[in-house]
Amino acid sequence: MIEFGAAAKREFLLEPGLAFLNHGSFGAPPRVVLEAAEQWRQRMEANPDLFLREILPGALREAAGQLALFIRASRGVCGQRHERREHRAPRA
Repeated sequence: MIEFGAAAKREFLLEPGLAFLNHGSFGAPPRVVLEAAEQWRQRMEANPDLFLREILPGALREAAGQLALFIRASRGVCGQRHERREHRAPRA
């Protein structure tokens, strides 16, 4: 369950005593978001080619699907549809 108010302060890396009210548009993500971002960064850095070609497209589709469920929208509304195409040299 998401906590709000003073109880939520421990979820952020903000300086003690700082009252920062704008978490939605920039900066100050919660610790759990920072940890997840670091895990994704490490996966990408371990094998960038594999990550960008094979892992990221599916992960983005999955995230768009989860977002659609969360906001009660159809899957096609969230994200772009990408078709996987084989790149071939033009025929002579």
